Amino acid sequence: MKEQMQVQNDFILISKIKEEPTKVGGLQLTSSNEEEKRYHKAKVFRVGANIPLDLVKESDEIYYDHVNEVKLVLDDEVYHVIRLRDVVLIF
Repeated sequence: MKEQMQVQNDFILISKIKEEPTKVGGLQLTSSNEEEKRYHKAKVFRVGANIPLDLVKESDEIYYDHVNEVKLVLDDEVYHVIRLRDVVLIF
């Protein structure tokens, strides 16, 4: 099913990347609640047809504004749908 998926317009299908806790001087700093962070890290799974290929590609890692994300469960895997305008950084 996932192989046949086509994302439309300027939408991007992503899977979140769990970030490691920050360590300073050997001490692990407690992070605030993950949902309190404005920007989250993710890997791009599919890209919409209206997004230029030289801008965001499948398997890119990004930071995005999670405020408008939509959760989607496909084949027991959790994905999120965002718009191109929510992408802040591309690696």
